[in-house]
Amino acid sequence: MPANRDDLLRALEAEGRRSATEGVHFMQAVAERSGMNLTDLQCLNVLATTGPITAGQLAQEMRLTTGAITGLVNRLERAGYVRRDKDPKDGRRAVISLVTEAMERDGANLLGPKDQVMGTLFDGYDDRELAVILDFLRRTNAMREAETARIRAEISAEIGAKSNAGP
Repeated sequence: MPANRDDLLRALEAEGRRSATEGVHFMQAVAERSGMNLTDLQCLNVLATTGPITAGQLAQEMRLTTGAITGLVNRLERAGYVRRDKDPKDGRRAVISLVTEAMERDGANLLGPKDQVMGTLFDGYDDRELAVILDFLRRTNAMREAETARIRAEISAEIGAKSNAGP
């Protein structure tokens, strides 16, 4: 255990970076095992979190263009993991949703015993500690989302400045 607050903060930063790296490695391994690419698997993860959403909303959630989402949804639809339905509010739009039966059938194959392992991990914490962990994860996700948007805005501004600079 770190001796003081500075050491604790350094250790938290290091473990946070390691957690991000291990999360990417885990998702890559799951994608490889499933025969999908990482983006396809992430799409399933987004849909599992959001529930049915329009293709435009999915593009926003995935930080992809609508054109890229079309190809992505086409692949996942052919594989049987998602379906497109007409948006009941606007028939010109499609609503994308998970095919529950396919996810139930292949979910264990996709993520393996992760849910069971996480349940065992959470058993080691009381409700107050779990609430702190949940708060930390929510704050971390909000910070990462804001920082991602900031970085992408900077990139867009740099690209715009370069294209306006001329030859």
